[in-house]
Amino acid sequence: MSMVKVAKMAKVSQATVSRVFNGNPTVSRESVENVKRAAALLGYKAKRKPRTSTSGVLKVAAISLGSEEMAAFFGGHSICIEKIERELAKNNVELLRFNVTDVASIPAVILSGEVSGLILTGYTLDFEVLEKLESFPKVWLNSHTTKDGDVILPGNVEIGKLALDYFLKRGHSKLGVLNAYLANPAVVSRCEYFKHAASLAGVKVTDFIYKGLKSQNWQEFEQNVEVLVKEFIKSDNRPTAVFVPVDTEVALVYRFFTKYGIKIGKGGVEILGCDNDTATRVALYPRPSTIDIGTEILIRQAVQLLLWRIESPNVDRNISIVVEPKLILGEV
Repeated sequence: MSMVKVAKMAKVSQATVSRVFNGNPTVSRESVENVKRAAALLGYKAKRKPRTSTSGVLKVAAISLGSEEMAAFFGGHSICIEKIERELAKNNVELLRFNVTDVASIPAVILSGEVSGLILTGYTLDFEVLEKLESFPKVWLNSHTTKDGDVILPGNVEIGKLALDYFLKRGHSKLGVLNAYLANPAVVSRCEYFKHAASLAGVKVTDFIYKGLKSQNWQEFEQNVEVLVKEFIKSDNRPTAVFVPVDTEVALVYRFFTKYGIKIGKGGVEILGCDNDTATRVALYPRPSTIDIGTEILIRQAVQLLLWRIESPNVDRNISIVVEPKLILGEV
């Protein structure tokens, strides 16, 4: 008899069943009783698993879905994971880090139920992976294709409006949006909401969006950004301002604008980024303005929501929290 059937009968997650049989003190009395009753009726007997951490300490897994190389290329990703680890440590919770690209790469520690909850970043169309992770309490830090799990998101609608308002106040009327980072739906949404806000304001936006396959590594991503810059150069009505939805991508746009002799800043093309990635922006001149998505707030909210979800497995309503973005001026 499987743990999955016990979880289904007890109306709790598979991870909660595992915690009950491992004597985890954080499970509610009601859940413990329901799990033990279901196990008795089904004749399920679990072997108590030894813990690798101090007794009573929860384990949470941070899983990056999709290309590990692309995740590593975006410096903000590793910083985000480190902040999650520090925030969990404040609550006496251990963080395990994994990259998952397919079912075979899902770690045994997750499949065995030793992990209490998941924080998910990245993106995958592998529904077998999502199905394997379905029973766990989880919080997504970006948009995803399933309705499973809670989500903490930057305000992509407001990001689009902020970007448009910034350019209009700067006196620009010929606008563009450039993006080759297609693997994250949240990033794609930023571009769409920027165009939508412009449409409502009666302002035309020229698309420089990569139409090919999603980049699997940073070399492909770099090549795809160069393709878009070349399209920009050839455009008949070249924009004077371009919204680029990720600061790391802004750095590549700077690189290729310089390579092909396109002036950036006063008297040239103004670029607005997003994420407020300081490590990227400090190396660029003129330093571009950016939109701060509130990473610190996103992390704190994600950790607190996941810990609450772990303790409230019977709440059958998903929760979405949107954090308001903020404009950060550069050297304008």
